[in-house]
Amino acid sequence: MVLRSDRGGIIFTACREIRTCDNALEAELAACREGLELALHRSDLSILIEMDSVKAVNMLNTSRRDRSSL
Repeated sequence: MVLRSDRGGIIFTACREIRTCDNALEAELAACREGLELALHRSDLSILIEMDSVKAVNMLNTSRRDRSSL
């Protein structure tokens, strides 16, 4: 995870091992959640999330209720 300022400067970096994931989507969403929690505690700046998984991005951007386990 990398928290950057609006000019691209690094504010905070972290690396974690996620041990209980069944698939890549679950790992991506877990990393996003942890990164967002860290960003909320480390900065008062606006937050822009970047992810590699199109499916995860679509899940987070939809207004429909998703009843999946994720």
